[in-house]
Parts: sequence; C-alpha cells; structure tokens
Amino acid sequence: MATAERLEVAAGATLARGAFFNALAFLASTLRGIFTLLVARLLGSATLGTFVLAWTITDLVSKFATLGLDITTVAFVARTEAAGDRAGSVRIMNASLAIAMAASAVLAAAGFWFVWTVGPRLGQQPELARATAVTLLALPGIVLYRVSNGLSRGMTVMHHDIYSRGLTESLGTAAALLVAMAFGLRQLAPEAAAIGGTLASGCVAYGLVRRLYVPAGDGAVAPASRGLVASLLRASAPTALYDFLNIGVMQIDVIMLGLYVGHVNGLTLETLGVYAAGVEVALGLRKVSQIFAPIFVPVVARQIAAVARPALTSRAVVITGWREAFV
Repeated sequence: MATAERLEVAAGATLARGAFFNALAFLASTLRGIFTLLVARLLGSATLGTFVLAWTITDLVSKFATLGLDITTVAFVARTEAAGDRAGSVRIMNASLAIAMAASAVLAAAGFWFVWTVGPRLGQQPELARATAVTLLALPGIVLYRVSNGLSRGMTVMHHDIYSRGLTESLGTAAALLVAMAFGLRQLAPEAAAIGGTLASGCVAYGLVRRLYVPAGDGAVAPASRGLVASLLRASAPTALYDFLNIGVMQIDVIMLGLYVGHVNGLTLETLGVYAAGVEVALGLRKVSQIFAPIFVPVVARQIAAVARPALTSRAVVITGWREAFV
C-alpha cells in the first residue's frame, strides 16, 4: 500500500474511533437529566427555573473565561504533535490552562461580588441574584474540564470526555445535590451541587490529560514564551466571541423570559422551570451533530502539518477506517 494511501486509511481509522467515543460521551452526558429530574421532584419547578436561568448566565460568562482555548488548543497541539515536538505540546498545555484558570478565577470572584451586591439594586429578584452569584463560582471547574478535554482532543484522545463530563459531572452533580440537601441547604442546593460536580469533572479531566503530556528526555520543559501566549490569545479570541454569540442565540428565549419573570401575568419561576426542562431536551438532540466535529479538527491539523493529502471525504477512506479501527 502506498504511503499516501496508508495515511488516508490511518486518518479514516482515527476519525472512526473518535466519532465512536464522541457518541459514547454524548450518551453519557444525557445522565445530566438525572440531576434535572431530582431538582424538579425534590425542590419544585420554581427552584429548577431559578437554577436554569442562573446556569444559563454562567454558561454565557464561561465563554469569556475559557477564551476559546478549549477549541483552539486542539489545532495547536495537533500541529506540534505532527512535528514531533512534545515539549511544544507541554508548553501549550501549561500556557492555556494558566490563562484560562486565571481568567475564570477573576470572573468568578468579580461576578459573585457584583451579582450578589448590585443585582438586587438593579431590580433582580433576590433569590435569583443569590443563585446566579453562587453558580458563577462554578467557573473554575467548568473551565478546567473544558480546556483539559480540548487538550486531550488535540492528542486525538476522545474518551476522556466520557469519564470527566459524561460520568463525573453528571453523576457527581446529582450526588452533590443529595448531600447538600442532607445538610439542610435547600434553596441553594442546585447551585452548590453544580459547583461540586463541575469541580470534580475538572479534576478528573486534568488528571487524565496530564498523563498524555509526558515530556521526552529528562522532562525539563522551558516556560511558555510571550509569543506563544500571544498566538494562543489571538487565535482563541474570535472563537470565544463566536461561542458567546452562539450560546446567547441558543438561550435567548430563556434569558428574555427570565428578565420578565414577575412582571408579566402567568410568567413565574415555576413556568420558566417547566419551559427550561423542555428546552434542555431539545438542545440535547441538537448535540448529536457534535459526534463527528471534535475529532475532525485534530486529524485535519495533523494532515496539514505533515503536508499530507487530506482526502478525508473519500468514501473508501471512511469505510476502510471503520474496518481498521474495530477489526
């Protein structure tokens, strides 16, 4: 088999394995519904509505905390790995995590203070202001697992997402909710559970990705240069803005309804909770399209870096790739 054909078959096999593990991660992430069901059944639809609105705001802010590094690092790492530069990959990991974690800590602290103290003065309902302020403290955990999973994908490793986000966050958040309620924390139990679940997910994702980025030789890696940090920020800033606008458009209905809760007849936190539960199901169906996308980026980046012919749309490549991946 010619060299070009072997590269195409290897790319097809990588795509097939990645899509398979992404499908498993998607199925595992549906376990998040257990947490939603528990909140609705144990605490009522009003508490669910409050939490969903607080989480929507936190999700929007998280796009500025990650700064798009959960996506752009995939291509950066794929290129350095294709060039055989493991030290460069380690520098990218250290720089991206340091930048994102610093941004998340600042936004979490500033957001908590602002919403908790200023929110009620601006007309926000006190219970909603408290819930949003507490939920913003989940930003470091969210950023840690998103960027860590992005770094894993850069190595074309897709199954880490199953363990961190799919299992740990979904089941950990549900377990944390029950623990919070056992300690008598009912009104803010969902928000406290979200902090615990995302932090646990982030720790698992970080622990897994650290095992991939093992420096070669004596293990000494030079610190990231200012040029690398600047390159990461330049490449990721447009992605962060796009993600913010994308999530904002997807959740604009929940946000707008939340602004008018208590000001329109019939629009209460209870009705918002029921509506938000339906929206979560609909958005879950939309994520089916993300099964193939995460693995496609690192494969293409490696092909380009290796100056290989990226014939990734060939029917023969895909079929042969599936056979090589699982036979």
